[in-house]
Amino acid sequence: MRHSLLLFLLSLLLAATTVSCRDNEPGDPNTLDAAWAIATFTGNIDGRATFEFRKDGDSPLITLTAQSAVQLNDNLQPDTRVYISYVPQSGDPYLSGTIRLLSVSTITSSALSLADADGLAGWDSTPVYLLTAWRSGQYLNIYCRLPYDNSPRRFALLADESTISTSRPQLYLCHEMQRDVNTFMRAYYASFDISSIMNRDDVEAVDVHINNSNLPVTLYTFPL
Repeated sequence: MRHSLLLFLLSLLLAATTVSCRDNEPGDPNTLDAAWAIATFTGNIDGRATFEFRKDGDSPLITLTAQSAVQLNDNLQPDTRVYISYVPQSGDPYLSGTIRLLSVSTITSSALSLADADGLAGWDSTPVYLLTAWRSGQYLNIYCRLPYDNSPRRFALLADESTISTSRPQLYLCHEMQRDVNTFMRAYYASFDISSIMNRDDVEAVDVHINNSNLPVTLYTFPL
């Protein structure tokens, strides 16, 4: 049995739900200090949109508070992982405080899925053009380019269940398209919750296998 997700990238990946919080003219000096982050939208608290994230690894938790609320919809609800662009009032993008929110976009986000040998079959059938991968707290974040297609595809972070109890679980970034497409590449963000592994005291690191068409590096290790 396959433990994975069939995701419609058109509707669930970056730009699925984008809220523009300000119209900026080209060259607007107010956007020159703009920053971005992959964060968790924690809700409109006291009428102000609030976001939390860690810069990388186990760095301190950062809480950003916008000057107003954002409009909720089916995709944007509390605890949603999002891509935000903002201007920090303090000038430091990694200091908790008030921000001027420029935009917020929902991204693909899911928990780690367990998979047996059958579930792992085909995990590398469609390459991923990896731009960067990093851990921030309990999340493994992916920035990549994928062929654009509005048909369902399998895109998930899978854990080999035979290694899940070891000190170094083996994870696989699964990308499996249902058809060959001749189309353009598009940039996407994804964020996977690996807290089910991190909560164990005996885990030292995770190895993430990626069929990377960008670089000849297919194994990435993240200490925990």
